[in-house]
Amino acid sequence: MCGIIGIVSNYQDVSERVLHSIARLEYRGYDSAGIATIFSNGFNLLKLAGKVKDLKAAFKKNPTRGRIGIGHTRWATHGAPSYENAHPMVTKDIALVHNGIIENYMEIKEELREQNYKFSGDTDTEVLATLIQSYIDRKQPLDRAIRNAADRCHGLYAFIVISSHDPNRIIGVKKGLPLAVGIGENEMYFGSDAYALFPLTNKLIYLNDNEIATITPREYKVCDMKGNELNKEIKKVSIQEVSSKEEFEHYMLKEIYEQPSAIARCFDHYYDSNKKELLFKAMDFNWNEVKKVYIIACGTSYYAGAVAKYWLEQKTKINVEIDIASEFRYREPVLDTKDVFIFISQSGETADTLAALKMVKEKGIKTFAIVNVEESSMGNLADFVLPICAGSEIGVASTKAFTCQLIVLSLLSLYISYAKGLLSNIEFEKELLKLHETPSKVTETLNLDRNVKTLAESILHLNNIIYIGRGIAYPIALEGALKIKELSYLPALGMPAGELKHGPIALIDNNTPVCVIAPNDKLFAKIASNLQEAYARGGKIILFSDKGGIEQLKNFCFMTVELPEADDFTAPLLYTIPLQMLAYHFAVLKGNDVDQPRNLAKSVTVE
Repeated sequence: MCGIIGIVSNYQDVSERVLHSIARLEYRGYDSAGIATIFSNGFNLLKLAGKVKDLKAAFKKNPTRGRIGIGHTRWATHGAPSYENAHPMVTKDIALVHNGIIENYMEIKEELREQNYKFSGDTDTEVLATLIQSYIDRKQPLDRAIRNAADRCHGLYAFIVISSHDPNRIIGVKKGLPLAVGIGENEMYFGSDAYALFPLTNKLIYLNDNEIATITPREYKVCDMKGNELNKEIKKVSIQEVSSKEEFEHYMLKEIYEQPSAIARCFDHYYDSNKKELLFKAMDFNWNEVKKVYIIACGTSYYAGAVAKYWLEQKTKINVEIDIASEFRYREPVLDTKDVFIFISQSGETADTLAALKMVKEKGIKTFAIVNVEESSMGNLADFVLPICAGSEIGVASTKAFTCQLIVLSLLSLYISYAKGLLSNIEFEKELLKLHETPSKVTETLNLDRNVKTLAESILHLNNIIYIGRGIAYPIALEGALKIKELSYLPALGMPAGELKHGPIALIDNNTPVCVIAPNDKLFAKIASNLQEAYARGGKIILFSDKGGIEQLKNFCFMTVELPEADDFTAPLLYTIPLQMLAYHFAVLKGNDVDQPRNLAKSVTVE
């Protein structure tokens, strides 16, 4: 969600690099931005409600200077986007940037008001900064004031602080949200993720919860909250550089077209072509003893899990339950130590999913994390980490991360099935061959781009859209509807086709496009009947199917999109592609910000 950067240097001005680094954090989603530096023992503050490009324009007119600086991109939680609520927050002695939520901030705010402290905005961040200032006013040194404030604040958060009285040091605290220390030559860094720090350094220290780090130009120190110094591993990070959109107009379009290579990279990570085996060797337990698999996720990752439910139950004969992470912890689930939990999150920092993972770990149950960032909080906490190898994804609306999640889940399904003796060697190799051929079929599907753009143009004037699917196509319908909502701000309903007649069919009239996701599989005849129900009510039928399916139903269709033939494993991957394209072109035609849709964040790190 929000992004944090901090730089302290021994030899040069840091302002422009702080500004450049928060520009790299734009993909996380935000509505305000700012930087603060210290020069001549005073703060230079530049912040606004708006985009980093506006901040850069303001910087050109009034450049800040300093060898120490912090920056932030904010996604509003407490308080509307405004100058007063934008970060950094500056008090008499400190400047602070903060991610997450201080749950008891109103209680603290009232206490501080009683002590005659004033507030200009509505944020919990201003309360945190003022709380630290109140301890400083009581003559506490900066590091103790920060520790005391962190002890006083409840919730999941990370923050960094600079002081005008100590312009050679940045202090950072991690409690639940990501924060890393970067190690450079004669300078050090803080960042909320490796991508922001990668142009500066590839040597990182990932902080764990309840750790506090101090950096100066030449050294760093990490302690627990009692002040005990800790030894931390320095990791060298390699990140695919994606700062350029290349020939593409938007990152999202680039990432749609990167899916064949991303899928192939993910497949190769898990498959040893010489031995013809899947590399899940770290799973040292008996799958025949597993009673139930739970899949926990949010948003697009939840829909990947919903696809996997079909695969896992079909291939492994294990009961699978899928839960939305934000609801799971609050329904008092009855769990067993023989259960297995799979948590899915692109960032590995999704607050609700991470909280559910922590709860399950406390019960001694085996946990898997399917993530794009192995060094994330979820990656560090789970028993087994399964990277999706998608590479950095900048567009807020997930594309290649979703399809790579599907690849990992499909391979895991095959691995478990084979481990349980449910697949013969020949059957196992045949299924793997289908998945191995998926990148070429996805490449073929990308050739539909021009047809899908024409489709988007033909329905641009309409004000709502319905997506229906059956079986494994149902979660793909949900994902297609989500993409339209995310990018076009258009009411879109995704649903099982069989449920149409149980109420939602009342929505259909002559101005309602109905996208029918219909692989030509064992459920095709069923969804064909649902299509005709919608057609009979005047719905504009848009059919996504293969050549044979379209030949059977084309007379009922307003438009058709022909896909390659597919089976249960490959269909979800292929049918996802034109739905991504449709959402993309629809949003572009409406003039929306495709890479940074309004109100959304790439990594949702607050509950």
